Amino acid sequence: ADVIVCPLVDDTMETEAAAKMLCHTHFEVEKTFVVVSSVLSWANTLVARKAQSIADKRADIDRRKADGEEIEPEEEEELMAEEEEEEPPVLEEAEYQSRVPHSRFQHLKELEVFVKKANSETLHTHVVFSGMTYGAGEQGLKEAFKCAHHQLPVPMY
Repeated sequence: ADVIVCPLVDDTMETEAAAKMLCHTHFEVEKTFVVVSSVLSWANTLVARKAQSIADKRADIDRRKADGEEIEPEEEEELMAEEEEEEPPVLEEAEYQSRVPHSRFQHLKELEVFVKKANSETLHTHVVFSGMTYGAGEQGLKEAFKCAHHQLPVPMY
């Protein structure tokens, strides 16, 4: 096949074996290898982003104090206060290298990195992140998907 698509869902052994086999093989014709991974390999990215923001604010306050600037406790509290976000945060492709997975999904990130590094002249690799993977339980989601498709309110349980 010229295009191979592998899911990274629960059991990653088959995808890992396919990735290693494909990545260590030289092809005469171009091949495309697509791995469909879970967005859970990004799970802690927003938490890490927030922690970095707090650390940056703290470092700025410390630098200003070291420079002799006097900062009132109220001003320091205001500087450290969290901004209210008007819109939900968005994960962007530019953050791909710095994404932080949940510890249970670290193996997904490692396999994604392996696949991306295997890109060559004859093997083109892609990692696609799905929002939510599901299977063998579609009946329970049927009504929600139908409502969403028809732009109706989605029932909440």
